[in-house]
Amino acid sequence: FKGGKKAMTWVGFQQVKEGSRVFIKTSAAVDYRITEAGPETLILELQDTFIPTYNNRRPLDTSFFPAAVAMITPSSSKGSVKIEIKLKERVPFITRQEDNSLFVDFEKPGKMGPAKPAAKPKFKAPKKAK
Repeated sequence: FKGGKKAMTWVGFQQVKEGSRVFIKTSAAVDYRITEAGPETLILELQDTFIPTYNNRRPLDTSFFPAAVAMITPSSSKGSVKIEIKLKERVPFITRQEDNSLFVDFEKPGKMGPAKPAAKPKFKAPKKAK
């Protein structure tokens, strides 16, 4: 790859038992840092990295999932890749790297809680014909 730079080859989202996960795959292990850009915005920066495929620059709208993550937006500038992670609400998270994969795991949001069964409809059954 270009001058020793690593390529970001995949960015994704998945729900896991403990909450949700943003995952990034690269051509090799990368140096990274995560910073807060606001109360509900995180920036994950992959140093000396670029995005070789336009499709990997597309944002991922995760707002329809019952998870803390609302949107994931990758971009590249000045020799690094920045992945903006917008949250619906602030929750604890951990970041870890395994070989060429980077994971940001978020706890379940408190407000959402477990899904509740739908309420039974309130209507009268039709009367039987005589």
